[in-house]
Amino acid sequence: MSKVIKGARVKFRYLPILILILLIISLISCKNHSLQSEEVLIEENGEVTQEEQEEEKTAAKETTPAIEITDVSWHSKIIEITFNRFPTWANWTMYIDGKEVSMEGGAGNPVVRPNMALDKSPTGLIIGTEPWTTSLVDVDFPCCGTIQFDIPGEGLTNEYEF
Repeated sequence: MSKVIKGARVKFRYLPILILILLIISLISCKNHSLQSEEVLIEENGEVTQEEQEEEKTAAKETTPAIEITDVSWHSKIIEITFNRFPTWANWTMYIDGKEVSMEGGAGNPVVRPNMALDKSPTGLIIGTEPWTTSLVDVDFPCCGTIQFDIPGEGLTNEYEF
């Protein structure tokens, strides 16, 4: 009886090595698949066509926001948002955790405005409430989450965690 148990132990002793080998083969297979999908853009002579280059540029524009949120910070219970560049200020839409949130104030709502006068080249936004600028203590605004803006003519900014 002990011989059967010893034999079973020997067989299972190599199981971790077998699992490791299978995992390595799986990773190599995935890597090869991604390399093959990248090669699809290359013609038989090894060059990418003009049309394919344009498609790549268009796809990059659609996925890379022109205006990026670079920082979100709290100051005396108001929020300051900094952008890589400040676009035209008109008709923006704000999303908190993926849901549209009013930027115009009113009872219990935040007010969003540029962080300085438009003729002074603002670098971002301030989120507070009225009277301007009062803290967000009495406003239905989360202390953390994600924020994103839809800017006419520019599209969506990146989503930024605060």
